[in-house]
Parts: sequence; C-alpha cells; structure tokens
Amino acid sequence: MAEEPPTDLITIQEATQLLGVTRQTLNNYIRHGQLRAYRLGGGKRGRVGISKAALLALWQPIEPTARGDKR
Repeated sequence: MAEEPPTDLITIQEATQLLGVTRQTLNNYIRHGQLRAYRLGGGKRGRVGISKAALLALWQPIEPTARGDKR
C-alpha cells in the first residue's frame, strides 16, 4: 500500500522562495534524506510537492552560548 502524501504540499518553486534557497540546495536536502518530496504521476517529469510543515521544520533555533564558548 502506498504512503499517503501530506495535505500541505507546495511546489519546489514555492519552497525555494519560502526558505530563500536555490533549487539545487532544496534538491540536496531531498537527496540526502533531510526532506521528503512527493511526485504526482509517474516518470521523472511528474510534478513534485514538498510538505510545508516538513520544510519549515528544517529551521532550527540557535541556542545562545556563553561568551567565549567555542561550539
């Protein structure tokens, strides 16, 4: 049984604009398993969607560090 895609899918173009990154960067996230993409239809030319929630989850807060801490 196939996995159901999320209901909040956006296009690659929308995703690049939302994150402010290039298409290549987004493709790298997908290729390295950091982000899951979904293809509509078969073949390599089908439309691709990405969950907006998963995309926004890539943003991680930066925790403050003590002055002089070299993390």
